[in-house]
Amino acid sequence: MAVQRPSFSRQRAPEKVQVRVRPQKSVKKKSSPKKQSSLFRLLTLFSLFAFLLLGTDQGRTPYRYLAAEAQTTIFGNVGLSEAQMKKVALNILTIANNMSSDYEVADGITLTSYILRYFAEIGEYEIAYRDIMILVEAFEKLTNSAVGPEVRDILDQTLKVRFGKRDGLYFAQFFAKNPLKGIIIPIEEVSEDPESSLREIKHVTIAEGAVLSFEDVDTQAEREHVRNFIKKPVKLLGVIDGVLNALNQVYPPLKGMIDFYLEDPEQSVAPLIIGMKGVSVDVATSTVFDDITFDFNEAYALPNFRQGEDALPSFVLGGKSKLLRLKVSIDQ
Repeated sequence: MAVQRPSFSRQRAPEKVQVRVRPQKSVKKKSSPKKQSSLFRLLTLFSLFAFLLLGTDQGRTPYRYLAAEAQTTIFGNVGLSEAQMKKVALNILTIANNMSSDYEVADGITLTSYILRYFAEIGEYEIAYRDIMILVEAFEKLTNSAVGPEVRDILDQTLKVRFGKRDGLYFAQFFAKNPLKGIIIPIEEVSEDPESSLREIKHVTIAEGAVLSFEDVDTQAEREHVRNFIKKPVKLLGVIDGVLNALNQVYPPLKGMIDFYLEDPEQSVAPLIIGMKGVSVDVATSTVFDDITFDFNEAYALPNFRQGEDALPSFVLGGKSKLLRLKVSIDQ
């Protein structure tokens, strides 16, 4: 049975998603009017999102590869409590307020990763392209900012995204309007380092059915996992230094600051471990390997990562291609 698009003119959101922001009594210093306004706009956006979902008929719709037939569908209970919604909005606001112009690409990916993770927390559902665009347009109006053309290009290739929880982890699964091609993100970044064996990063591909899973870093074991990934370089016996340098692309200051960052009690937003399946990057090298496709299998979002007052890249990826391993931070 086809799911009808929710009507915003005839239905009202359930009471639980209509949120009013009040200062916490335990907090002595009141939030600034500007911060309260930003928080209210984010809460309004999540209320709109919950309204869209809760206005959708319950039930499972068979999946077909036609954009015109993609419908927003829910498969169980959806929604967040007022406390959950406020925490989500505060975290997103904190990440957004700490974004740096020096690493805007990395910070943009980090912010997007957290938004996907919080959308998955709402429940198990699929949201179709047309309803994604409703949310994008609402976000633009509420924040008085425009989504960049690169992001719109990615969204325009997306048929729908499925959210939920699987094996104890929140996840987002992507379906493309062209399932054979997937979602292509052009990079076309040519290396300016004459000593680097990496000549060009061509493009990133999000394959049909690609899955991202999200795990909050809130235990000592998880912090140790992140620390080891950042600090330990890729090592391969018998491989020349030029190739190893190309495989170890983590920005050096990250290694010196990761211990302090992970143990800093003032970090209000927990880092995020992101599992990846179906995401790859094509690169051109000057090595005997020539062109290589690396399949990304893990990533780490590290919001508000700084060295003193200076921002550091907040997104780091790990990939593999046969016997080769790659570690790279998004520096530019």
